Amino acid sequence: MALSRAFLENARQGDALVNVSGLLGLLPVPGMSVYAGTKEFVLSFSQALWHEQKERGFRLSAERRGAHSAPRFGSMNRYMW
Repeated sequence: MALSRAFLENARQGDALVNVSGLLGLLPVPGMSVYAGTKEFVLSFSQALWHEQKERGFRLSAERRGAHSAPRFGSMNRYMW
């Protein structure tokens, strides 16, 4: 969040912010609930941030990363607003 805030302070039209999340946000992981929850938070935070700041004209992308990349996960791994 601190990096996103620093970006917002200096962002100009056409700039881009990429936030990185993880596939673990999609899975219930016993013993790792807080970690998994923070992964999902990154996506919600990114989407809300874009809606709040879209008038400024910068791009925002949030990506889910995992241990491997598979074609079947392609549409689920990247969100662009």
